Amino acid sequence: MRTSTKIGIVVIVIILIVAGTLGFVLSRNKTSSSKTIVIDAESQPDSLDPAVTASTSGWGVVQQIYQTLVTYDNSSVTQVVGQLATSWTHGPNYMNWTFYLRQNVTFSNGDPFNAYVMWYSIWRSMLMNQSESFILEQNFNASNGPSAHFLNTANFTDPTPSQLAVMENTNLSVYVVNKYTIHFTVGGGYLGPHPYAYFLQTLTAPIAAAVDPIYIDAHGGVVANQPNSWMYDHAMGTGPYVVQSWVKGSYLRLEINKNYWADKLLPSAIYNAIAPAKENVLIDFITDVSTAVASLTSGSAQAIGFSFSPEIVNELKGVKGVVVNETPIIYGSTQGAWYIYFNLSAPYFNNTDVRAAIVHSINYTQIIEDAFGGYAAQWVGPVPAGFPDYNPANLPPYQYNVTLAKQEMAAAGYPHGIPGSFNFLYISSPDFVAAAQIIKSDLAVIGVNITLFGVTSDEWYSITSYPGGNASAYPIGIDFYTADYVSPDDYTQEIAALGGSPSQFTTFGNNNNLTNASMYGSLGANLSELNNLVFEAAAQTNATLRAQEYAEMTQIAYDNYFFDWLVIPYVFTIYRQGLKGFILNPMGSAYPNFVMFYNTEYYT
Repeated sequence: MRTSTKIGIVVIVIILIVAGTLGFVLSRNKTSSSKTIVIDAESQPDSLDPAVTASTSGWGVVQQIYQTLVTYDNSSVTQVVGQLATSWTHGPNYMNWTFYLRQNVTFSNGDPFNAYVMWYSIWRSMLMNQSESFILEQNFNASNGPSAHFLNTANFTDPTPSQLAVMENTNLSVYVVNKYTIHFTVGGGYLGPHPYAYFLQTLTAPIAAAVDPIYIDAHGGVVANQPNSWMYDHAMGTGPYVVQSWVKGSYLRLEINKNYWADKLLPSAIYNAIAPAKENVLIDFITDVSTAVASLTSGSAQAIGFSFSPEIVNELKGVKGVVVNETPIIYGSTQGAWYIYFNLSAPYFNNTDVRAAIVHSINYTQIIEDAFGGYAAQWVGPVPAGFPDYNPANLPPYQYNVTLAKQEMAAAGYPHGIPGSFNFLYISSPDFVAAAQIIKSDLAVIGVNITLFGVTSDEWYSITSYPGGNASAYPIGIDFYTADYVSPDDYTQEIAALGGSPSQFTTFGNNNNLTNASMYGSLGANLSELNNLVFEAAAQTNATLRAQEYAEMTQIAYDNYFFDWLVIPYVFTIYRQGLKGFILNPMGSAYPNFVMFYNTEYYT
């Protein structure tokens, strides 16, 4: 898999505050007379196109406008509910899935939704082949689908017999059964001819959202392997919100969809995932932390989302009427689990005793206290803490033990340290600058000298990209991964499988043949076994057997010190007691709220 840019660096703080007796506010003359929730956020969407967006801020907006067949059930990350689907079935081997769709659903402009439209949406995402398309392509054969010409010319409201023949072709990974039924056959993608244990979770991502073919055809259509420039900042979805305006770098306004299909449902048929929105939402983009804090304290914003320091978190704990809650660790995991990578093909770092010595030389408690103000926790990967099948054998995190580290350096043949200095790569956020400095000091004690290379996020992605990057110049550093959906293999495929993604690139080196385990010498057998377990577990539909496979995977990585599992920063919700309808979801991409949707939120 490819590393998503949905990254939370430093302590992530989600602030939700009610403006006292003022109730709802108008924001800076940019709202209508309707009641509006005002949010100050530090980043704006990367795109409003569900086939393109790959950032937390992008997902957070897109999931208010567009809808998918299924979505997470409130705060659960293992249970899903129907959104555009009413029900679904699967065959006994989990290879074939059939979804029965809602009728009388329309886009906000009145264009109809049906199985033909859903078929178009899935194939459009795969044909465009943008960064998040891997979520679909791991299970589906994207190469034998329809052409861009077909998507741009077919009638998806009332298709002709010849067009129906294409959409109903059962040789396709995704095909239409009838106007309100669609079928998915997994096993055609790069995961191979196997079921996929977390298939439903992949369909919750924006990449699987329904889009309007009539609207898109009128604004540039579909071009293979390219984004649609119109859809970058325009949207037409079936969801409870529409985009009223987006002034880049200033604000984005979401208004209640006045033509929302669920408005016509009986109250007994409404649940959170499809409920009509209660209030408009205005997101102001503010880059300065002090300005955001001032907005919070003055009441001009009811919600702010920033990467705050531990000091600000502690300060806000003392504000009367503000609730500060530390969320379960899975919220931190979905935003970013951090670890030290070793380039296993590089000299010295291909020595297990050297890696073990490095692991045991690092003072994790000091990193957590000094760099994160106590707001982080160690973990044992490659599955992140809080996820299903996390550390099934309950292995303890790596421990700081300098005496043991020196013994391991001696066992490696380097009792006085290893010669030279090694470039240490990391992203220059305040907390990881502090962490890197601690690591540098700790490693020097055992004779491992590193030169710190702090870079921006963009620079980090450039260095670690494959092909074209130069990760081998940095044989050690701090790496991370963030969740695209809650599945253990979303992490293990990225971190622990042999391949060519950014995080794997840092681990397996600047080499064009990353799938060849034999190049790692004595490590090869263990790496090969680890790689095989990653894909066996991804295909395992028996929960007991799947847990055993993840336990084996975790043990291999643990015993061989392939990674030094560093920390997962905590995530907080901080809000006024009067907030109502706020439903946390760990995979909620509606940063800063950490809810899946804004539609349930209101003030008393």
